Amino acid sequence: MQDKLLTLIQALSPEEKAYFVRYSKLGTTQTKPDYLRLFEVVNEYVKQEGKADSLLIKEEINKSEEETLSDEPAKKVEFLDFLHTKLALHPKILKHISNKKKELRNKILESLVLFHAKSNLEADLMQVLAMLPILATKKQWKELATKINYAKKKALKGEKYWILSRLVDWEMKLLLNQKDKKLLTKYDALVDRQEQYQDIWSRENHYRNLYTQLILLVQEDLKLVKPSNLKRFEALYQNPLLRDDAPLDSIIIRSYYHRIHNNYYRNHPKKRDLGKSYRHAKTLVNCFEENPLLLQSHTNLYINALCSLSRNCHEHQKYDDLEAILAKIQAYLKVENMVEALEATCDMGLVYYINTHNYDKAQELCSLMEQNWAAFTAILQDGKVLYYCYMASLLYWVINDLEKAYDWINRMYTYPNPLRGKNFLYAGRLIELIIVYELAWPFLSDRLDSARKTLHNNHYRSPFEKIVIQHLRRLIQLREEEQTSKHQSIDKEQSLLQSLLDQLEVLVEQINIEGLRPPTGLAELQLWCRAKLSGKTMKDLLME
Repeated sequence: MQDKLLTLIQALSPEEKAYFVRYSKLGTTQTKPDYLRLFEVVNEYVKQEGKADSLLIKEEINKSEEETLSDEPAKKVEFLDFLHTKLALHPKILKHISNKKKELRNKILESLVLFHAKSNLEADLMQVLAMLPILATKKQWKELATKINYAKKKALKGEKYWILSRLVDWEMKLLLNQKDKKLLTKYDALVDRQEQYQDIWSRENHYRNLYTQLILLVQEDLKLVKPSNLKRFEALYQNPLLRDDAPLDSIIIRSYYHRIHNNYYRNHPKKRDLGKSYRHAKTLVNCFEENPLLLQSHTNLYINALCSLSRNCHEHQKYDDLEAILAKIQAYLKVENMVEALEATCDMGLVYYINTHNYDKAQELCSLMEQNWAAFTAILQDGKVLYYCYMASLLYWVINDLEKAYDWINRMYTYPNPLRGKNFLYAGRLIELIIVYELAWPFLSDRLDSARKTLHNNHYRSPFEKIVIQHLRRLIQLREEEQTSKHQSIDKEQSLLQSLLDQLEVLVEQINIEGLRPPTGLAELQLWCRAKLSGKTMKDLLME
């Protein structure tokens, strides 16, 4: 099990670390508090392990691969051993290491709240809410009123209705401490306002839950082939909240309303309508672009809306629109260096640039991902991380930078037990075998056995995987025989590749007849076979 403190410090950005160091020196007479000393040691370990991980990837080519996907990533030095070595001169810290680690975690979290309050509206408002009971205890009523008014203006601008409801509680307490002839009338007005805020907040939650349920259904069954899933999908969409006359009185409600309709018309197997899907995605973007205040206070929602529209443009083949959308998102990336903007750009940008053969732009995105990897992965679910690793490895595989493709595949193994995106992980195992076969690295048979065991142990051996493993084994055996006899048999290799391609094409026909989703990696493996048989590169074939 990973250490909580270690994983927390690994997740910190350089700016967050620098702020914590400054924050830790406030209010202490010690030259260096114990928790700061401990932080420095753990941070040193994080830096060393970052370098070690990249070295280990390169060292793997010289040894047999025995690990499975469920193993912990290899480490040069155990974390606890490192702590004891570095803190040997500080026995007091080591004696109470559990408490010291807990103290450090709490201090880091405190600093993060303050750090993000500057740029995060909700964090700023939460700080104000934390101050109000203190001001009330000290009977600082004027200051209390000032803080409430400050928070109200910000919360109204940002449409934070649950916080507005909490602020009304404090307005009520403040009112009850005053002598006012219209006390009851004013109190009634506050009750009405609070109920209005609570109603909007409640509906926001209903929309959010409805959207999430629909998305989870599609993630579980992409084409909704199971009757029970399709029935539930339809039932969820019949919710009164989705009627044309439903009140869309907050940007969050409007956002979910249009996203739900957009996803319904994109994913319904019988009522798929890309025109309606596109219109809802476009309407949501227009909601922001026609209201600069909303755009300013809900930048992340706007970027999500652009991202959703970009998917619709790609499916609708509106490529001019897609270029314009990517340019809008990248403008935020350049001006504000927003990680969310980078993620939104990569979401459809990688697919678009690869499919339109703009490999230089695709490589620029991959370089940006590498430069911002810690912050980038911190905002993503593991399945999305695996998707980006997989797409980056495909890019470098296509342009024949095989070592770079191998490095991106190995990034996937930093997530040993992902909840989502396992299809990318397992397809990556097959592509990794192809890459090391092309590079003629040693221990190919051992690598093949490791991949086969991994797929078998994770119940992931469909006909596709079996066909690929079977043919790769024969290709590797042929190469080993050639190395022993020093005699090349190009005809036999071509024959095996043709057999692999033929069986994959038969598999594609079966999948199409049965209406199933093609396994991840199938199209890529077909392209590789065609490239090898034609004597061309994958890039050349794609550009023909």
